[in-house]
Amino acid sequence: MAEEVGVFKKGGVVAETLRLLSSYSLKSYDLTLAAGRCMADRLLKRGIPRSRVTVLPNAGAERGIVPMPRGKSPFRERHGIGEEFVIMYSGNMGRAHEFETVIDSARLMQERGEKGVIFLFAGDGPEEGTLRNSVARLGLRNCRFLPSQPSGDLSASLGMGDLHLVTMRQGMGGLVVPSKFYGVMAAGRPTLFVGSSDSEVARVIFEKRIGAVIAPKDSEGLVSVILQYRDHPGTVVEEGDRARMSLSKNQGQDVGEGGYLLSILLSEAHRISLIHKVL
Repeated sequence: MAEEVGVFKKGGVVAETLRLLSSYSLKSYDLTLAAGRCMADRLLKRGIPRSRVTVLPNAGAERGIVPMPRGKSPFRERHGIGEEFVIMYSGNMGRAHEFETVIDSARLMQERGEKGVIFLFAGDGPEEGTLRNSVARLGLRNCRFLPSQPSGDLSASLGMGDLHLVTMRQGMGGLVVPSKFYGVMAAGRPTLFVGSSDSEVARVIFEKRIGAVIAPKDSEGLVSVILQYRDHPGTVVEEGDRARMSLSKNQGQDVGEGGYLLSILLSEAHRISLIHKVL
């Protein structure tokens, strides 16, 4: 991950040495939990035996989120938003996330005179300053910012969005699996994922039919998808309901509260005597 964000030189001595050490360490574990299938694939390429890798979804923290009706609401009014079609990014604005495609899509929509569509960024993080500067430099009137919202307001906050953005930079597939994706599902909204098509988020979107996957730098593609959803509100409702239902089925396994993890550990008990290393 440090390579992909430029902290270490890609393929350099430091990176390769650390990779060798981490691979050696991982091979000594009795069990390694991967947050997605894309992450499990990376572990297998490192030479970790398939029998020692189990996928545990990066979900659970969103249990308190409930779906809110779309459209005008007191929470929207509080933040100066009416019945506009809102494309929302909620959460950490970190180095692993891709924003160039989103900003360029907002620029294209403004230049083409598309009215009633707002890109809403709620949160903070190391890339927030760059994002704000880009919006100011381009004079984008269809982009707005809100601070991070209290956990008690997450249902209403996420409910402001008609569609939600989850983004990932090139090269991050298998290194991160954004947990915000599961919060969007809990809120009953479709996800627009800007990132690799082989990542866990993309795979779930394809399998459950709960959004769209757009390749990084495909600004035209993102604009086209947004307008298609805007013009077909029934699809927004249908996919949002499907997302919530899919997550509810998974929550029956007690993901995130320890029950599912415990069942995994018990099923592996015949070969787990001690988890002796913790990252």
